[in-house]
Amino acid sequence: ISHDAPVLCVCWSSDGQKVFSGSCHKTAKMWQLGGTPVQIAQHDAPISKIVFMDEGGHQCVITGSWDKTVKYWDTRTPNPIFNVQLPERLYAMDLASPLLVVGTAERHVIIYD
Repeated sequence: ISHDAPVLCVCWSSDGQKVFSGSCHKTAKMWQLGGTPVQIAQHDAPISKIVFMDEGGHQCVITGSWDKTVKYWDTRTPNPIFNVQLPERLYAMDLASPLLVVGTAERHVIIYD
């Protein structure tokens, strides 16, 4: 996968067949192994974290950005399916489905259900 700016984060799909990446170019891409990378997400600032969620047969990619948002993406559509506004830039993120935990620039840890 090639980006137009430094890559800040990567993750695998649960089946190990896809790789997801986020970059300073404010985009996230999906690469099906053996296929061509496609853009799946866009933010207003660099994407600092990305995770793949597979919950009850529903799959989505979650991106966190320095634009102070977390966005949930169905990789088949160009618009986010859900947005979360954060109080500050996102620096850390992890998922223990259905709980998402984020760490922000203002030294807060926030858990979303």
